[in-house]
Amino acid sequence: MPESKDRDKQLEALLSTYRVAPPDAALVGRILESGQRRLTMRNRMIRWLIGAGLVGLGLAGGLTGATAVAFMLPSQSIIRTDYDTAFGSIQPDGDTSHMQEVQ
Repeated sequence: MPESKDRDKQLEALLSTYRVAPPDAALVGRILESGQRRLTMRNRMIRWLIGAGLVGLGLAGGLTGATAVAFMLPSQSIIRTDYDTAFGSIQPDGDTSHMQEVQ
């Protein structure tokens, strides 16, 4: 174990002497510019995805509404007469042959 501690100390001393030169201003500028570009692309993508989600939600709602209406409407096989209303059929009590049709 003492050997590994000595080796660790030697490595620490060697690494502490190594100095990295600071980057030049052009490199820093390019890095910052590319970061801003990525944020802009990310914001565009987020807006596009939100818009696509809203369109999908609208289409799903429309399809659900159309399906509900299709199930709720009565079948076309029902024969309707002139006396049918939304509340049912109202049949006249007497003879209506003398009445004229309203147009």
